[in-house]
Amino acid sequence: VGSGRAPAGCDLFTTLQPVRELFTQLGGHAKAVGGVLSRSHLGKLRDALATIELVRMPDADERTTYEAVLTPEDVTPAVVNDLRRAYPFGEGYPPPRVLMQDARVNRSTLIGYDRTHLLLNVTGSTGTSQLRVIGFQMSHLAERVEEGRSYDLGVELDLDNFGGELSVQLRLLEVRTT
Repeated sequence: VGSGRAPAGCDLFTTLQPVRELFTQLGGHAKAVGGVLSRSHLGKLRDALATIELVRMPDADERTTYEAVLTPEDVTPAVVNDLRRAYPFGEGYPPPRVLMQDARVNRSTLIGYDRTHLLLNVTGSTGTSQLRVIGFQMSHLAERVEEGRSYDLGVELDLDNFGGELSVQLRLLEVRTT
């Protein structure tokens, strides 16, 4: 049993149709899917996903639009909480999206059991705010991201309360060279 969310501009449900027979159940829509898969088909699915082409949504813009432009120093739990209060949530309402300008990549790491997720440790120009940005299914960007260089990062903002400690959680949408 599992689920997935589509990258911006991708129709995930249509993308998975060529491998539908691997699932015992598959449902969803363009932006998210859920399904049941036998363990014996997991390797076949992994192999197929490495070669399958993402189906773009017809109305997908090439560039994501953002509600705000911030620097890494601006991205604090208080700011994220204020932005979250101003937005509706649920189906059709993504978390607040911002363009985080001049984020210096201090470390770039591929993570996950299959190393398909990109973890970036970034700071702003002052070096005082350290943030972690996770790019799910974005390992392909690792070749473009150089440690020690600054980028503009499109991110979704959220909060994490793991272990009772409130922190900013950033999901990578795109990397723009500055």
